Amino acid sequence: MKKVIINLAVVALSLSFVTTAQAQLRFKDYPVKVYKGKKATIEIPSPMYDEPIRNPSVDFAGLYHVAGIGCGTACMNTLFYGVRTGKMYPFSDYFGIDPFVGCKDGSSGDIAYRPNSRLLVVKGGDYGKSNYYANNVKCEVRYFVEKNGKLIRIK
Repeated sequence: MKKVIINLAVVALSLSFVTTAQAQLRFKDYPVKVYKGKKATIEIPSPMYDEPIRNPSVDFAGLYHVAGIGCGTACMNTLFYGVRTGKMYPFSDYFGIDPFVGCKDGSSGDIAYRPNSRLLVVKGGDYGKSNYYANNVKCEVRYFVEKNGKLIRIK
């Protein structure tokens, strides 16, 4: 049940952020066919996921399952897994900004993606300057495209 709630929270956050992101680049401009074959079991390294995900949804770029996991008080991480292999991809290492911060303008950082698009949009602030308890970080939006298991920043 915990994993369902966390995944729903991640989806809700990304949907709230999408309208801003779409004004710049559009998901439909980076189409990809969504994988529909046999899916691997995904083991998530977190006590919040006490059971593996046996039939992962395709959430991003036609091939990836996105899992939001807690990593402590006021800490959140986004993990990407290949649905065919169950392998974890370190896409969040490419962000360079923290999508789980409060921004100076009163908005929140976020990540937006679609199952049928290779575009990934991240809004966030500097890791070193983030304060999860106050909206004091100047946030920016970065755009990435998935290509051959890697994220390429395009804007």
